[in-house]
Amino acid sequence: MHRLIGYLLALCCISSLAYGETLENIQHALAKQSLVTGHFEQTRNIPALSRPLKSSGQFYIVKNRALLWDQQQPFAQQSLLTESAIYQGQNGQLSQRDTGSAQMSQYFSQLLVDIFSGDFTGLSEQFDIEQTATTTANWQLNLSPQQAPLKQIFSQISLRGKQGVVEHIRLVEQRGDQTDIVLRMATPALPLPTFLKQVLVSD
Repeated sequence: MHRLIGYLLALCCISSLAYGETLENIQHALAKQSLVTGHFEQTRNIPALSRPLKSSGQFYIVKNRALLWDQQQPFAQQSLLTESAIYQGQNGQLSQRDTGSAQMSQYFSQLLVDIFSGDFTGLSEQFDIEQTATTTANWQLNLSPQQAPLKQIFSQISLRGKQGVVEHIRLVEQRGDQTDIVLRMATPALPLPTFLKQVLVSD
């Protein structure tokens, strides 16, 4: 679960995306977003389990500053990445994790923060990116990892959107696990939790 926190919820607020637009257009649109918030529903299918694992909650991304994954169901759990640390806990009572033990979570979380900041330089170094668009209201990006550690974990990451908003993310792992995340953007943005504001001030 901790590893999946970091994948949340990339490219959630792309604006004015039309057929034939380039990655540069997407990058410029992302760079305009200073705060992205919303609700998520996550379903993870593991071949060894007869039923999928489901979770839901809210997410908050502050450009160049922080990424909060606030899971509310089936149990409360919060994971927060800032520029300098990783925090985890419940009900706003978060404690800092050792970055060594959470290196993979930090790596992927930072990757998503970069995407929301419109920084595609690192993304293109890590992935082969295929863009697909069928109509002006529908588009898809398929990301294929080029090298370790991403290539050791994922076979592909897909992002699908409609009318300028990312609605779905699919993570396909090498071992056969598949995670689908449905995103619903909040307009206006959800208010930042008090503990997140405090972390941003002190970080």
